[in-house]
Amino acid sequence: MYRWYFINEKILTKRDDGGDDFKELNFHLDNLPDRQGKNNKGMFIQVAMRLRSKIFKPEQIKECKDRNINIWNSEYANVVTLSKREEYEKLLIKLIEMNFVNSYEDVKSAIDKLINNLNTVSWSYYTKFFNFFLFLILLIILFH
Repeated sequence: MYRWYFINEKILTKRDDGGDDFKELNFHLDNLPDRQGKNNKGMFIQVAMRLRSKIFKPEQIKECKDRNINIWNSEYANVVTLSKREEYEKLLIKLIEMNFVNSYEDVKSAIDKLINNLNTVSWSYYTKFFNFFLFLILLIILFH
């Protein structure tokens, strides 16, 4: 019982975090130079669908469409997929903030190119490796 509660609680937390990140992403998308002053609701939907296609398998998306179920409310929306969504949204936000992504076309390209590369090895793996590497350098400097 406790384990099930913990898992459900973690999924709910991840869903909330992903929703918050998507709102923040929409804010940044709204402020892209080529999208300012426009109705961007359609773009938000297209970005969400593009992200969804990078997170879920095509057959999972089709099954949920056939069952008329939002995939984010399905059994496929687990901690792993919700974590991926959060990771991808945060990455896009960071790319926009750093001016690597400056237009809607750039957003689409970033999702297609970067996320394809991230799917092979998780971005968090790189972050952990980099942090470990910095830690080793710090140890070498301190004890040298």
